[in-house]
Amino acid sequence: VKKLISLRKSHPALESKGKIDFIYAEKNAYPLAYTREADGEKILIVLNTSAKPADFEYGAKLRREIYSFGGKITAEKGKILVPPQSVGFFEI
Repeated sequence: VKKLISLRKSHPALESKGKIDFIYAEKNAYPLAYTREADGEKILIVLNTSAKPADFEYGAKLRREIYSFGGKITAEKGKILVPPQSVGFFEI
């Protein structure tokens, strides 16, 4: 929890004033993917809390992973591939 609090404080886009845009949010489906943006910083947040791998189409380049938990989230051929029970925050 301390790591997440520190992460939020060190990235303006993750603070409460950041703009939020949902990229992939389907009812009863995973992953959940959205961006947060503030002060020229934009971060993609991807969550897959299900027991199955998931993916979604996304064309932007993932520049740097700033947080992850679970399996390695990857980008291939315009898709983000998300292992089961995984979370990732990426600068875009």
